[in-house]
Amino acid sequence: MFQFANAQKQNQLRIGIEFGKAIPTYGSANTSFAVEAKYNLKKNLSIGIREILTTGASTNSAMLLTSDYYFHKNGNTIAPFVGIGVGPYLPGIIKPSKDAFQYEITDKDNTIRLDGTVRGGIEFSKFRFTTEYNFIPSESKKNYLNISIGIFLDGGRWN
Repeated sequence: MFQFANAQKQNQLRIGIEFGKAIPTYGSANTSFAVEAKYNLKKNLSIGIREILTTGASTNSAMLLTSDYYFHKNGNTIAPFVGIGVGPYLPGIIKPSKDAFQYEITDKDNTIRLDGTVRGGIEFSKFRFTTEYNFIPSESKKNYLNISIGIFLDGGRWN
């Protein structure tokens, strides 16, 4: 009798990228791009480091330490998850200038702040669908909802 394990492997590194739409509390929607390296502590628990950039009127950056918990059952290729993250947030580091294809580095209001995130979603094979809420406690106007789709370039999959 054969038995297949349909969970992530413990002690495995996974690397993924995500593209999405960041919808701020105030203002118009922006584009987001994230890269995340994750390490599976257990079959259903991972920790990682995530770099996320959001673009719009200016480019914002956050580097988060993350953790995800997976509600996965053997025999199912879909893995729902919830997660949290915390780390530094740097607002408005690059701003488009009036001339096309030129950008200016801003030094106005770019104090590093604390960023937190709560997220949930599903993983299917090497694909990831995520909804997350990023909050900057010191400046609630910069909070945003991010909806993204991604793929794991390396590491395990739910199969």
